[in-house]
Amino acid sequence: MICIVEDKKLWWADHNLAQLGTCSKRDGRNPTVLRNKTSGVVHMKVYDEAAQQGSNSCQLNNGGCSQLCLPTSETTRTCMCTVGYYLQKNRMSCQGIESFLMYSVHEGIRGIPLEPSDKMDALMPISGTAFAVGIDFHAENDTIYWTDMGFNKISRAKRDQTWKEDIITNGLGRVEGISIDWIAGNIYWTDHGFNLIEVARLNGSFRYVIISQGLDQPRSIAVHPEKGYLFWTEWGQMPCIGKARLDGSEKVVLVSMGIAWPNGISIDYEENKLYWCDARTDKIERIDLETGGSREVVLAGSNVDMFSVAVFGAYIYWSDRAHANGSIRRGHKNDATEIVTMRTGLGVNLKEVKIFNRVREKG
Repeated sequence: MICIVEDKKLWWADHNLAQLGTCSKRDGRNPTVLRNKTSGVVHMKVYDEAAQQGSNSCQLNNGGCSQLCLPTSETTRTCMCTVGYYLQKNRMSCQGIESFLMYSVHEGIRGIPLEPSDKMDALMPISGTAFAVGIDFHAENDTIYWTDMGFNKISRAKRDQTWKEDIITNGLGRVEGISIDWIAGNIYWTDHGFNLIEVARLNGSFRYVIISQGLDQPRSIAVHPEKGYLFWTEWGQMPCIGKARLDGSEKVVLVSMGIAWPNGISIDYEENKLYWCDARTDKIERIDLETGGSREVVLAGSNVDMFSVAVFGAYIYWSDRAHANGSIRRGHKNDATEIVTMRTGLGVNLKEVKIFNRVREKG
């Protein structure tokens, strides 16, 4: 039996009789059956506009709060911010944290602080994906982009998740890597189903294939908007790391020896270095992004399964699906001997890592 009280009536649902009805709330008299053959009722609520009256300090203009307004009395309120935002000195406006680490798992996009000891979240989880892999961001627009190999589409969402939309939903073979040109306002992606690299505007309009010849399973991708460079990895018969201009011209191979499964690439914009990890050789390496020279091994591991690497400031960050049931780890980019594990237990579906930061987007 479920009962609710509203005004002078008691409303009830009887599971045994499969009925809904009312009676007097004072003495149960005047019982009236309103509906028969109604089983499985687990909750009831009476819709009554007159019941929702009154006022509080959040009633007008959300109490002046930019995100959440929480009444604390009839005349006072507290402003609060969602995950990844903090309250500014005026105690009303919310500001997103400047830098944090994003990572993808099949089920969505997550975010954590760059400080390893901070175990809080830095991003409200983006869910509803089937097989999220590639991720990137546009800091000025506060927008996160990702590829979904399960639904075979490219999507984006505001960091505070006030909106989310799909921008590319057709004409894709098997989309994986993604990279944002934040200066020109373009998005690049690899398609190793059709063996090509495409570009479009940030909203998915004006698609254009920039490279369609000579690619064999292109995977990860990165762009350098200031220099006009595009970098990508290939997993085909002759694994390599390629480079071209952002219009697809001047295509060259930077690395073709000593690599097998180059999974992720990341640009050090301050030192003009290109980093990648290799899931077969179990190494993180770097080269001069202009010439392909000065090749160095940054980290050599064993019993690891590295999928992605990101460089930011003095550190490199990488995803390792073999360590501690899926972990994100950090080491100094010039001496990665002292490794710090930032998160564990993320599962074998852990994919890309990316540092959301406003410092990157200059130019």
